[in-house]
Amino acid sequence: MNRNCCATSVPPPGSFKVLAKAVGVWQERLPAGLSRGIEASDQTMGHLEEEIFQQTRELARAVLAESAQKKGDQVPSVCPVCEGKLSCLTEGHERSYQPRFGVVTIRRLRGWCRKCKGWRFPADHALGLDETGSCAPGVQEMAASAVSKLPVAEASAVMERLTGERIALPERGSDWIPGTRWSTCGQWPTPCLRKTKRRPRPGLNP
Repeated sequence: MNRNCCATSVPPPGSFKVLAKAVGVWQERLPAGLSRGIEASDQTMGHLEEEIFQQTRELARAVLAESAQKKGDQVPSVCPVCEGKLSCLTEGHERSYQPRFGVVTIRRLRGWCRKCKGWRFPADHALGLDETGSCAPGVQEMAASAVSKLPVAEASAVMERLTGERIALPERGSDWIPGTRWSTCGQWPTPCLRKTKRRPRPGLNP
């Protein structure tokens, strides 16, 4: 079945409503912060890096929120498991997620799959978002790497330092990202609605 039969066209470049405003705010705040760091004798390149990171987070968050919403809006109303057409469609179901730039809220379409006998949110699957978790794929990947190498408390501190966001991790690292299967070849996490296929690493036998 062609899942793109009901999809709308991809928005043309320059159609992002938040971009101009977010860039304008960024252009005002970033030079001022950098000027203070340049003039301060006790600040180093590290301080300049931190200033750029902090001032760019809101710009990234705003653009991510709108682009994720656009991508979710163009997903056809079919079940991501069996690809059957969904019924009882309702729009505007909000859900907030935690990317590495700050929380974003997305409005999604919900539909009932008669074959699977369950409610489905096609946009969640298209965006790589877990059915029960609240973290975006980028944060999931960072967290999975952190908890595999560090105790949870230390991993939480590392995550906060890297993202600027306080992200709650479970007491046990093995509980991280329920319902999500991770590959070992550097791929993005894939929700367990479908079986994942492991692709061989370059230079290695499958």
